[in-house]
Amino acid sequence: MFPNWNWAISQATTDWISVVASDDQALPSFSAEVRRAAERYPRAVLIGGDWDIIDGEDRLIKRGEILSLPERLAPPETFYKHLVGTRVHPAAHAFRKSAWQAVGGFPAEVKLVGDWAFWLLLTPEGEFIHLRKALARYRIDYRPTLRTDRLEQLMKDEIAIQTHVIPRVLARLPGLSPRRIAAARRQRLRETLESYGRTVTDPEARRRVAEILRPWGEALDAAATAMIDAWGRGAMIQARPINRWFVRPLRVALRAARGRIGR
Repeated sequence: MFPNWNWAISQATTDWISVVASDDQALPSFSAEVRRAAERYPRAVLIGGDWDIIDGEDRLIKRGEILSLPERLAPPETFYKHLVGTRVHPAAHAFRKSAWQAVGGFPAEVKLVGDWAFWLLLTPEGEFIHLRKALARYRIDYRPTLRTDRLEQLMKDEIAIQTHVIPRVLARLPGLSPRRIAAARRQRLRETLESYGRTVTDPEARRRVAEILRPWGEALDAAATAMIDAWGRGAMIQARPINRWFVRPLRVALRAARGRIGR
């Protein structure tokens, strides 16, 4: 899919490009909103926005938005924000063609989530802009088994991003915080394992999935590898573990309260 996208983009003659799937729809205001944003933010390499979620019959379900994003992000915050997952919607975006050329296009080794991989590669190139208005209509929930059918390839994509794409970006963004990077990548792993835990319930299947995911853990550290192995043996992994700096003082307070009650 993404090699086809790259070929199509190479034929385009405009400064700004958007790739929208055939089952999604750009709203009538899309081009005008992108043009205005590009004029307002000359250092922008990517412009995104909110989106309307529709079903298979074109009925509006709700508005999709990313509340955690400011209107304007510059490197390296662009990279930090996208480490845990994509913050650019596949139906509501436009990117500068010169930036696409600078990073070599959508990476061919990522088959299904190549858009997230591409956004990561773009993060050192300039500012990311997010508009607080709907730019497109995104169709959802009309192919309910799609994610399960694609599970193995999604896992391979995750590994490709962690072992190939992210190191490419790190080489172009010196001086980053190792602590922030490690925390974000570990959080992504936790979220993935929690999600897969709801889908993959057969013990043998979990062991196979853990084996596929093991290179991801090895690209992080021994603790991440151990987490994957434990998940493969049936452990439940929480996406957001309880914050220990908060738990320890709470335990001390509880012990003190018990002591007073005992007296």
